[in-house]
Amino acid sequence: MIESHLLHHRGGYIGGSWVDGSGESFLVTNPANGRVVSELRAMGRTETERAIAAAADALRVPSAIEDRRRWLGSLASVVREERAEIGRIITAENGKPLAEAEAEADYAAGFYEFAAAHVDH
Repeated sequence: MIESHLLHHRGGYIGGSWVDGSGESFLVTNPANGRVVSELRAMGRTETERAIAAAADALRVPSAIEDRRRWLGSLASVVREERAEIGRIITAENGKPLAEAEAEADYAAGFYEFAAAHVDH
């Protein structure tokens, strides 16, 4: 199992809270070596319906553009700061070479930065 300070939650984030799945357990394995990375529980129908309802509710209450810009910028910063750890997790999860996995984190951070810069368009 992979250990990381970024993986302290194993469930889904629904309506502002971390929620454990009620579905069957499944193993996440690294396809390159077959090692178990994690064991998770699938989200069930109840959690899925709650997530859909929470997303719909969130769309009804628009946030201020500056709040969105700040949040997206913060997210980009965290992804860049945690680039090495995110890369390690991606490599463990899918067997991708570490350099490519770290580049994937950079790519994601770039999208968040782009979205922050263009949130008002």
